[in-house]
Amino acid sequence: MQDSTAAPVSARDRQLAFLGFNFVLDLAGDGIPGLKPLEALLVMAVNQANIAPLTRDPALRARHGALEAPAPDEIRRPVSVRAVAASMRMPYETARRNIRALEGKGVCVTTEAGVVVPAAFLLTPDYFEAARQGHERLLMLYRVLCAHGLLEPLPAPNYDESEPPVRGAVRLMSDFLLRSADAVVSRTGDLVSGLVILPLLA
Repeated sequence: MQDSTAAPVSARDRQLAFLGFNFVLDLAGDGIPGLKPLEALLVMAVNQANIAPLTRDPALRARHGALEAPAPDEIRRPVSVRAVAASMRMPYETARRNIRALEGKGVCVTTEAGVVVPAAFLLTPDYFEAARQGHERLLMLYRVLCAHGLLEPLPAPNYDESEPPVRGAVRLMSDFLLRSADAVVSRTGDLVSGLVILPLLA
């Protein structure tokens, strides 16, 4: 039953929610070639944890914003499988089993310190294709938002505009997609159920 005390949702917010929902579906549907949707989300979660120190340093963000310039392995912070499972609200065994499968595909490397998505994978043609598709979808969303007057003026860029900061945009999209996945899990109980339900809701 709808809460009668809740503030009414404006037409602008409904439009933003609709466009944002479809953007999430497109990103989740595109994924990363050769990986299942759940595997792709795990790669995003591990990679975002690996580069957390980088995201807090403006100079490093700018240095590693271009598609051909992933953060090198030596500045990637390993993350435990247990931490990844907790961040995605999934059973530890589910995360461990899928990360083990990703290791077999050369997507992840596990050491005593934890799991890392190596820079070598982030330079593969499959990852480049996924990043370019995601960046193109982000540009399309930006143009639609501007066309409908739904976007406030953007701040000055932090990147050299001579080259699109595709990798920097992918970091932001990964954050957005993982936050959206967390919202889905809070409603459905688990990520696998959410991945099944989302296309039906569309």
